[in-house]
Amino acid sequence: MSNLPALSNQNSLEIAGQQANQYAAFDVFEGYRDRRAVNTLRRQDGDLKLFEAYLNAALAPSGGVVCNLNSDPQCWRGITHGLMQGFINWQLAQSYAIGSVNVRLATVKVYAELAFKAGVIAADEHSLIKTVRGYGFKEHQNINEKRTASRRGYKKARATEIQKPARVALKTHPETPQGRRDRVIMCLLVDHGLRCSEVAGLKVSDINLETGVMRVYRKKTKSTDFLKMSADTLRAMTAYINQDVPALADHLLQGSVKGGTLAGRMTERAINKRVGTLGRAAGINLLSPHDLRHDAATRAGKLSDVRTLMDSFGWNSSAMAARYMNSTKIANERLVISDED
Repeated sequence: MSNLPALSNQNSLEIAGQQANQYAAFDVFEGYRDRRAVNTLRRQDGDLKLFEAYLNAALAPSGGVVCNLNSDPQCWRGITHGLMQGFINWQLAQSYAIGSVNVRLATVKVYAELAFKAGVIAADEHSLIKTVRGYGFKEHQNINEKRTASRRGYKKARATEIQKPARVALKTHPETPQGRRDRVIMCLLVDHGLRCSEVAGLKVSDINLETGVMRVYRKKTKSTDFLKMSADTLRAMTAYINQDVPALADHLLQGSVKGGTLAGRMTERAINKRVGTLGRAAGINLLSPHDLRHDAATRAGKLSDVRTLMDSFGWNSSAMAARYMNSTKIANERLVISDED
């Protein structure tokens, strides 16, 4: 580390201890971020950028603030619980969804905790910051009832409902290189509910046409699962690999080229965009890969147990599986009311 302040003449143990504390203060942010996934850091950086925008708005008369909140502990000097609460109120006034408000507050509090460990935020202020809370489910509903707008941006409050005829249409494509590739994408999303990152990450070597099994790397949970392909998926995969995938190709999904040919690698962003295009062709506006994952999980939840759902959809939490199992449950299905007095 550079630019560390000089230590006064003290005994060697005191000097060593203070030196260690100084190094820890400088490393606390870097050490935390080294342990986080890339997607988590990307989301947190976005949260902190919005917090910076709020601080600039709040401090506009004094010129605002420009600082690296995600890496420089000194940027957190002067942050108080009042500013944290103000950040919540500011987002509500900007019509951000309550779920987003809660997530951003959690991010800001995490980095405030790091700043406290670095010795930038005082202990008494840190204790007050910890008391700033987001909103529970009932509070969420109460606030939204009082707001004229309760969501900002393109993210949907609920997943799009998809009926069986639409699912069939989404998996029906012309016998062209692009059409065969699109059929594979939709089969993976409709029949298996894979995450977009899992679809984009599939390699040719992950597909075993003889056994009908595919190997799926779960980027979100850093795990690998082997899944049996549905009959539609196996047929689509066989036609696509045999006719359209180059012999030395690494990644499974090839990108589109003008003229209907395929080349290169299809990214997550390209898959998202393609799903939206194919959704509109099937009469579904704003369709996303997550909509198809949600639909597959909802259908599977009617017939599957918790453990099977967790394994099939790559969840570490049984609560997530139970959520889909209960989403279509008929509350009074077993209820019998006597007509006797």
